[in-house]
Amino acid sequence: MWRPCFRVLENVDFFARAVRLCGDVRDFLQAQWLHRRILQSGQIKNRYLANLVVEMYGKLGMVEEARGVFDAIVQPNLFSWTIILNAYAQNGFVEAAREIFREMPQRDVVAWNAIVQAHVLDGNLGDARRLFDLMERRDAVSWTIMLAAYSELRDASKSEEIFERMPEWTRSSTNAMLAAYAQTGHSREARSFFIAMPEKDAISWDTLLSAYAYDRYWRAVLATFDRMPQHCEFSCSLLIGAFAQTKRIEEARGLFDRIPAKSVVIESAMLDVYAQSGNLEEAKIFFDGMTQRNVVSWNTVSGAYAQFGYMDLAKVVFEKIPAWSIVSWNVFLQGFSSAGKLDEAMEVFETMPQRNALSWVGAIMAYAQLGHIKRAMQAFEAMPLQNMVSWMIMVVAYAEKGHISEARRLFQTVPRQESLSWSFVVVAYSFIGAGREALEEFYRVDLEGIKLDSVMFCRILHACSHTGLVDEALYFFSVMVERGVAVEQEHYNCIVDILGRAGRLEEAEEVLNSLPSLAPHLAGWQSLLSSCKIQADARRGARAALRVIQSSPGCSSGYSLLANVLKFSSS
Repeated sequence: MWRPCFRVLENVDFFARAVRLCGDVRDFLQAQWLHRRILQSGQIKNRYLANLVVEMYGKLGMVEEARGVFDAIVQPNLFSWTIILNAYAQNGFVEAAREIFREMPQRDVVAWNAIVQAHVLDGNLGDARRLFDLMERRDAVSWTIMLAAYSELRDASKSEEIFERMPEWTRSSTNAMLAAYAQTGHSREARSFFIAMPEKDAISWDTLLSAYAYDRYWRAVLATFDRMPQHCEFSCSLLIGAFAQTKRIEEARGLFDRIPAKSVVIESAMLDVYAQSGNLEEAKIFFDGMTQRNVVSWNTVSGAYAQFGYMDLAKVVFEKIPAWSIVSWNVFLQGFSSAGKLDEAMEVFETMPQRNALSWVGAIMAYAQLGHIKRAMQAFEAMPLQNMVSWMIMVVAYAEKGHISEARRLFQTVPRQESLSWSFVVVAYSFIGAGREALEEFYRVDLEGIKLDSVMFCRILHACSHTGLVDEALYFFSVMVERGVAVEQEHYNCIVDILGRAGRLEEAEEVLNSLPSLAPHLAGWQSLLSSCKIQADARRGARAALRVIQSSPGCSSGYSLLANVLKFSSS
């Protein structure tokens, strides 16, 4: 940790440079020390410097500290208001960002862009679009925010609409439109658009590369990579990651070995390949041999051990991290939570020097998953600013424990329900046993023209499953197919579960038998086997048990469930 000499350079300009650097390197312990030093010097009275301190804390996710500095500014200017707005928005505290926006004495296009971006980051594209339409003046950033938002939502048609309406196109906007094609699986359109672009930069080439990677056109990925004028960290990292996605670990390593100048970013990408594949021994060997490490590489190793349940090893790595970031702490907290070690998770939470929204959500989720509803509620109420995820966790937690009336009451108190994302409402309704309301919400957003992706359809199928709406589930499944939405394993599992619960075992078995034989369908066959037990269908249960055992020979559930099927059918 650096400790600059302030005796000679104790002035506003030097403090300003130090504050900017501290925010960029994401060192929150250094940030607190630096803030104390500025307070001792009396320079915090300088509004320019105070604004930078607010910005620094915002970058570090320390919104309470940011708000404290902002409140102490005697006459906050427009920049002051905008950076505290951004601090809340970028860290997931959208309601607080709304309050700041309403309180602002004046607003420029930067402030409007910030509040629109806040709603985009919160997944509330409806309100983001309404605010965008209310803007009296828009700049290139305004248009690009909405273009990128629809791109993230994988809605190429809405992205095209925004792009065509733009008064002028910049390199950023054309790259954003290219990204929209890339992220929606339209690699051919992406290629045509790329060819027609008047100017191309490294981002353009990287985006085309990602378009081919998204569609798994690996030959095109390699051909594009070879044609690129120059290879940057992102392109090399993306190609290494592309090989990893297809389990081609050796080819990823081969590419890595051919790169002449390996930055810490590229080395971290290769490290992540080993970590995500579960090859922890190779990951550790690679990590030990890295020429340089940053907080990302340390977090990758610690997180890999935590992900696969080796919390003792995760703790050893965590304690060796030279400078902990808030991400380091959150990874460690999540590791204990996932491993079911509640006491250790809470000990980590209590000892965290600083917490952001993710830290609080991790603590609430840890309590909720283990059924400690009262302690979850205590953490929820202690959270400085509840976000939508924390509300969702508590609603679901009460519903899963059978406290439906309490779940309904809590859901009705969620602030600004008219602004909730539709997916939150659907999931909440399904868990509190209000399937019809969930379907009404689906119809409403469909009429509004919001494009529904595979994740959204999965949520509505889960809603149908929890409330026994069989015909409705089959209808929505057919809508998915008709609209060309990617049908994934989870969707089939939902349909099998719904049919099984309704006693329509023959149809459930037909669904599973229609799937590609090479794909693993363990969860689906286990679901059918459980339904066979309830319906005492021994013959079908035996077939399902055989498929469970074939899919996972070491899984004992197939044998035990089959025994129960035979027991119930004989009685």
